Amino acid sequence: MTSYGIRSLIADVLSEEGVTRPYPIVYREGISSGDFEEVLVAFFCKHTRGFRRLGWRRLRLKASSARLSTAGLIRFEEIIGIPIRINTNTPGRAWLVRTGIVVLALALLFLRTPLYFIAPQIWAEDGTFLVAQAYASGAHSLLVPVAGYLLLAPRIIALAGNLLPLTAAPWLYFYFATAVLLFVVWLVTSPRLDMPYKPICALALVGVPAGIEIFGGLANSQWTLALAGFALAFMRPSNSKIVLASEGFLLLLVSLNGPCVLFLLPVYAWRLYCARGVSVERSRLLLLASIVFFGSIVQAILIPFSIGVFYLISPEPYSWTLWVNMPLNRWTEMLDPLNDWVFQGLLGVLATAIITPLLVALALRQPHLAQKVCMAIFAGAILYGGMYKYRNNLNVAMHDFHRYTYAGSVFAIWFLCCFAAAYPKARLVIFFVIFAAALNSARLTFSSYRPSIDLTWSEQVKEIRPGVPSKIAIAPQGWFVYITPR
Repeated sequence: MTSYGIRSLIADVLSEEGVTRPYPIVYREGISSGDFEEVLVAFFCKHTRGFRRLGWRRLRLKASSARLSTAGLIRFEEIIGIPIRINTNTPGRAWLVRTGIVVLALALLFLRTPLYFIAPQIWAEDGTFLVAQAYASGAHSLLVPVAGYLLLAPRIIALAGNLLPLTAAPWLYFYFATAVLLFVVWLVTSPRLDMPYKPICALALVGVPAGIEIFGGLANSQWTLALAGFALAFMRPSNSKIVLASEGFLLLLVSLNGPCVLFLLPVYAWRLYCARGVSVERSRLLLLASIVFFGSIVQAILIPFSIGVFYLISPEPYSWTLWVNMPLNRWTEMLDPLNDWVFQGLLGVLATAIITPLLVALALRQPHLAQKVCMAIFAGAILYGGMYKYRNNLNVAMHDFHRYTYAGSVFAIWFLCCFAAAYPKARLVIFFVIFAAALNSARLTFSSYRPSIDLTWSEQVKEIRPGVPSKIAIAPQGWFVYITPR
């Protein structure tokens, strides 16, 4: 059908529906716009009764649950020559909703770790690397790799901490890491993010059990920032150049803050490929993908110089089934102990062999196909990268390993939200599963977050004497900070 014929057809049908110019299209998140027929059919499905008289039964069934993406709207406008208005929540209402979600997330964090809000403690790498090296080396510590990669953002905060008394370090580190997490929660609630049920997706960031090792740790904030980098890949372009510059700066921090940028690279490469033909979206993604590529090169160059981190674990025997069962076992930790019953041993291999093809089939259906596929690739790459690091003894990974399973645990909730959007008849069941998982997660995590013992950091740092190296105990037990006074 010619462009003129399409416009005539649409005009006739919309005239029967009583719609006058400019023809409004209500924005919904979802499908990429590679197939114009699906975009056209989605338009008729959503906005006209006349579509039922067109007789395109095959295409109607294919697109009956479709949603229009930004790229779809742009292409639709270019082809039919009809102005499009995107209808979203008013800015004031959206701001109130987003603020409410952030406040609720903060309340959940406080319930998980009330003692840490009142008496923060230095945690693991925050002391061993950030405090000690910033205190000893000053600005030179900014470019010192940690376990083979840069941690630029935490290093900057640690360096700024030199302006404060050393007793303030736990407060600075904990509250900045918490602010980073809440910022990512705010980002996920953005109206520009192409995900369904964003309030649930945002609260998943603070609700999953895997956060036990991440929340409140400055060095481990890299794992939450990585999800900010993932979310940026699925945001609609903004008309503001300031917003674009802010996105680029944020992604630069993400790229120079841990190894996750290596796993973001295929995500941005795929998003850039899908945006071909849509100039505005492609220009934004080209900039962001270039930043991710730059960060990947920097981190990839540094990793070989610290190859020893892959040989730190002493070899111990373990079952080969862990390589098969680990993803579904750890990503469904919110369902504990059900996940340990199902995804263990040979039974777990059988369950994984049955469930995985079903999940793949569901993931490869619209809407939100690109999001689901990229989530699986990103979370899987992080998990198996960590498993390779711990390959000498994967038994450790079954009960620790939280940083490597955090993204997958969050994405498990995001997957369920995508399925709820795709299958309205099953929506109540899916929401019940999410609610039950959230309650179980509360049982697993509230008031059990990290050691609650008082390590008297403030008292220990007072004992530091000029020229005398000091050893200070930090959490978890067995970790220490070795400080050489300047």
